[in-house]
Amino acid sequence: MKKKVLIGLIIIVLVILLFPRRNALNDGGTIEYKAVVYKVSKVHRYKIDGKYNNNFENGIIIELFGKEIYNNVEWIFRKNLFSFFFLVLIFLL
Repeated sequence: MKKKVLIGLIIIVLVILLFPRRNALNDGGTIEYKAVVYKVSKVHRYKIDGKYNNNFENGIIIELFGKEIYNNVEWIFRKNLFSFFFLVLIFLL
């Protein structure tokens, strides 16, 4: 009887520690999956600077016990397609 109760408590503790909660951020599309032990972030953040409006950060961040163990987030610079087509039109005329 004690063994069954102990196994049940261990399962409940593991579910609490390892079951993630989904959190969507309002920074362009970042989604975080957070549990007590770890956090996984699928990053998609917009960055607005003076030149281009379509720059964003894209990648995955994994943290275990609050320490970052994996990060492949990189900046992707995408020019505005309208300005590209406008420049092509100028050169063709």
